[in-house]
Amino acid sequence: AVALVLESDPWVEKLADEIADRAVDALTPHGVLIGGLARAGKSTIAFRLRRALRARGVRALWVRLDDWIVPASERPAASTLLERYRMSDADDALRCLMDGRAVQTPGYDTLRRVQLAQKVTYDPCDAAVVIVEGVPALLLKAREEIGRASCRERV
Repeated sequence: AVALVLESDPWVEKLADEIADRAVDALTPHGVLIGGLARAGKSTIAFRLRRALRARGVRALWVRLDDWIVPASERPAASTLLERYRMSDADDALRCLMDGRAVQTPGYDTLRRVQLAQKVTYDPCDAAVVIVEGVPALLLKAREEIGRASCRERV
């Protein structure tokens, strides 16, 4: 935990520089998707990236796709990755976030594998960057729209 907070990651710092340059003149938030295997360091990268962007004066919203996991009691025992997530809802939420609109999700307690008692709200107000992190992030259908949305220039 100390290394996570005190040490920087040169790769993340370089990425933050590139994202900050692109996000400055964007009309809508710049999207960053971080996906991959469980326990591969996605959350660590998202944390460090958000911190590095803040250090550059860029407001970033970190969205956890785990908040769209279907509770264990509501899914088949042999469910696939895509069946474990409310992918359609996550796609819709990502589109809203990229349009600058807030979204709510039921949330998910990963330790107890149940839905949270209180909804989780993600509000991209004033965010120049939306970081979406989770195992299926690269499988989101809305990912194709992220690149187009972030490339719009102000007139």
